[in-house]
Amino acid sequence: MKGDWRIPDLGALHHHVEDPLVALGHLTKFALSMLRQNTLEDLLWDIAQNVGDLLGFEDCVVYLLESEGLVQHAAFGIKHQEGRQIRNKIVIPLGAGLVGTVATSRTSSPAAASSRFRSRTKGG
Repeated sequence: MKGDWRIPDLGALHHHVEDPLVALGHLTKFALSMLRQNTLEDLLWDIAQNVGDLLGFEDCVVYLLESEGLVQHAAFGIKHQEGRQIRNKIVIPLGAGLVGTVATSRTSSPAAASSRFRSRTKGG
């Protein structure tokens, strides 16, 4: 069955999946990988790695909301150093930059929109 397999509301990620069974296989691999994690830290690093790999991202950072703001906890790509170390780890206040704005509004934002936030939050 052929259909429209685009991912909704994700800006630059709107692309046609050539083989839905391959996409389902990737999703299944991702879900099973998350289920195998034993700690929150393991889960966060697994999410960053799988999202980066499966979606072909240059980088992926996972944040958790803590009392001081959005704290980077795991990374894939250019923010990831050897082991489980994040290069130039930062805390982003709610409402600051793209990440803080998305967290405050609780809505997704197309990656292309990030260029207008570059100067406000460095490293995020």
